[in-house]
Amino acid sequence: MFLVYYLSNYGATPDPEAQKENLMRETLCLERIRGQALSWEQIFKLFGRQCNPTRVKNQIREKFEAVQGGVS
Repeated sequence: MFLVYYLSNYGATPDPEAQKENLMRETLCLERIRGQALSWEQIFKLFGRQCNPTRVKNQIREKFEAVQGGVS
């Protein structure tokens, strides 16, 4: 969820035409996410509210830091 939010908001300049596209979870791909500028409400519609975005963001950060700590 966090990655879809991040990539849709920071992966490209928002494209007003792309924002009209009706995204479905089954058809998500980088090309369809870029420029969508999705809100958290739209993300929850795609994935449901069972996931806590803050927890997911922290888990991604922890894994990234663990990988960086192992690289010399």
